[in-house]
Amino acid sequence: MKRKSVMALAAAMLAGMICFTSCGKKEEAPAPVLEPIPQSEQVQTGQETPGTEAEQSGTTQAVSQEQSLQGQAVPGEKQEELFSTLSGLEFYFSSGAGGWRTVMHIDENGNFEGNYMDSDMGDTGENYPNGTVYACEFSGAFTEPVFVENGIYKMTIREISYAQKPDTTEIKDDMRFCYTSAYGLDEATDLYIYEPGIELSRLPDDYIGWVQMGLNGGSTLPFYGIYNKSAATGFSSYAAADTGDSSAKTASSGSSVSAQEMIDAIAQTEEKAAELQHEIETEDMSQLDYNFKTQDLYELWDSQLNQLWSYLQENLSADEMDRLTAEERNWIESKEKAVKEAGAPYEGGSIQPMIMNQKAAELTRERVLELQKKYL
Repeated sequence: MKRKSVMALAAAMLAGMICFTSCGKKEEAPAPVLEPIPQSEQVQTGQETPGTEAEQSGTTQAVSQEQSLQGQAVPGEKQEELFSTLSGLEFYFSSGAGGWRTVMHIDENGNFEGNYMDSDMGDTGENYPNGTVYACEFSGAFTEPVFVENGIYKMTIREISYAQKPDTTEIKDDMRFCYTSAYGLDEATDLYIYEPGIELSRLPDDYIGWVQMGLNGGSTLPFYGIYNKSAATGFSSYAAADTGDSSAKTASSGSSVSAQEMIDAIAQTEEKAAELQHEIETEDMSQLDYNFKTQDLYELWDSQLNQLWSYLQENLSADEMDRLTAEERNWIESKEKAVKEAGAPYEGGSIQPMIMNQKAAELTRERVLELQKKYL
């Protein structure tokens, strides 16, 4: 929950920093992507074999014929039944701290529906004193998955539509709603499905980066995953809540996150924050690097606070939320004052952003734990 005025001084001193380029989204630097092996080059081992191109092609055809005779899938073969397995799952695309998330459900016929949501309580205006929400509701259909290689399938988006037109805004309930496209499915052409148990070494670094927190230090993927190659974004999956009403799962203000899941997310943020703090305290860095690291620490807790706030909006009564919103605005003002006061003795110095970031992170962490104790 950041006011732009709070961090303006720090941002000005951090030359070259990457800024938000759209509602709630950060540009990600491209990383190497593992390309699926073209069908004309694919063999059982996934490696090229010695010999001429004609000999290699003949080997590939022989392998495919052998797989077909044994009832095994061959490259390019449709796998319609895969949707039945995926229909029992919820697919999540979110930041490591969970400050924003896209949730998607797929039915047994390959139709999908979902929502994206982010919020910033500190982004207020005369007509929206309760803050800003970035959101969209979407639905559509995938093409039938085809087999690529063991544990990997490919599909595309056949069609997609939105309940609210992207890049539009409206004010309701004293909040500003910025409607967006489906973050995570942006520019989707090839979508790859990964089966549980696949070796992580076979997957693109971009995908691993998005789902890192759910890997638990293992060497294989513990869930079904979906990778959007064009946008280099990745979804992880969890067992869907058995509500009997899929529409309830994708309401614009709805969420399947339980109180325990929220507690677990806060605990994960604590762990990641401890790692960052250890780096700040022990590693030899330039002052600019210290400034960047402490800003990461603050944004980590700020994202967690936004996630917790979204949960409270979904689970508290209107009266409770009105009282808490007034309290939160007072807290934001108090936090911003304390952050400015912490940086004042270092006015104009290169260390000032680090001091302000550390104070902001400290106060935001305290607020998260306070709300957790009171409401979870």
